[in-house]
Amino acid sequence: MILSASHVPTALIHPEFASRYFFLLSSRTPKDQVNPIFHGVGFTPDAIVVGSQGCSDYQSRYPGRQLSMDLVDGGYLIGEWRGKTYVLETDPAGQCLLYIWQSGDKWAVSNSPYVLAREIEQLGHRPELYAPALAVFSLGPKGRDHGQLISPRTCIKGANLLPPEARLRITWEDDEGDQAARAKVQLDHRPPPRVGETGNQRYLHLLLSLIETWRDRFLTFREAGWPFRLDLSGGKDSRAVLALMHSVMGREVPAQT
Repeated sequence: MILSASHVPTALIHPEFASRYFFLLSSRTPKDQVNPIFHGVGFTPDAIVVGSQGCSDYQSRYPGRQLSMDLVDGGYLIGEWRGKTYVLETDPAGQCLLYIWQSGDKWAVSNSPYVLAREIEQLGHRPELYAPALAVFSLGPKGRDHGQLISPRTCIKGANLLPPEARLRITWEDDEGDQAARAKVQLDHRPPPRVGETGNQRYLHLLLSLIETWRDRFLTFREAGWPFRLDLSGGKDSRAVLALMHSVMGREVPAQT
């Protein structure tokens, strides 16, 4: 089985469009075109960061600080320069997904399997299907795929999901300032995030602290005029979130199952 990415419209990965919705970085990307990125929503102990503009505002407010080092929660993809190394990582819960493909000294990273497949072709390789990972998806009546990843291996052979507990480090070999110097990609495991206080704190105190934290976050969004909508699975967790949102919003919260 052969996967061709030629059906993906070229306009879909136009630099301006792609920078807004997708992320793409590969071994053919010039070093001087590798820029800091932030997609999604992140929470630090004293701020809520939303999208690239929020990231810029945070860096302006706290110059010299690394946002990735301050984030404690959220759903995000972030890429930052740390000295001569470019570091890519996602949120600890793995809500945002990042896919990496590598063959020899050629590699590509994206948050879209389609965009990744097209880049693999641009690197001179033909993407091949990994059937078991594709079999869990089905085409719905509106043309949407329904299913989920069953392992770090994706439907593209050789393309794997970046584990939430890992980060990607990319370093360039400086050869007399050559911008086309080869980049070295390395997977680096990071320590697990700390949740609440350590020691013998009782579960009830930890739970109450978590509830108050999320109440404060919802209040911040409400005061900023952000709209709310909740996707319910019907389980206890989503109903608890709905109750929490309702207690903060003081009005009906749009929800769907």
